[in-house]
Amino acid sequence: MTKKKITIAIGKGESYPNITEVYKSYDEALQVITVVQNQDEKWLFKYKDLGVYQFLFALKDSPILPQFCKEMLAGVWEYDRCNNQKYYSFLRVFLEENGHANAISKRLFIHRNTVSYRVQRIEKILDRSLTNNLDKTSLSLAILIDDLFLHNRADD
Repeated sequence: MTKKKITIAIGKGESYPNITEVYKSYDEALQVITVVQNQDEKWLFKYKDLGVYQFLFALKDSPILPQFCKEMLAGVWEYDRCNNQKYYSFLRVFLEENGHANAISKRLFIHRNTVSYRVQRIEKILDRSLTNNLDKTSLSLAILIDDLFLHNRADD
């Protein structure tokens, strides 16, 4: 007999005074579960803690989200596909570690010089600066959109 690992995700929507609004709480709980399933660390359980994800879910049917995501990330997706590289995965770690070379090199088991080289390559590929806050925020947002709605990452 084999044991199967079961993962359970629980989300909590907001409370509403009228029973006719229970569907809102249900939709919010589903949004929380969707976000939690895309997280490595399960830190989020309540709708009020979704933050920027609330905006993304409100716009989920808008053509702006996939368009924005592709405009921001298509260069690195294409480069990875054509050159058998993993720059998209590196970019994700870079943003998650807030650009700290020591943390990135430890997490990816690479030398600090390799971190610097890859940052320069990504900046050239995307024609963006990874030291510019607006560029980093936009790239982070594009990765969130991809995780939630597109799932067409080059490193899958």
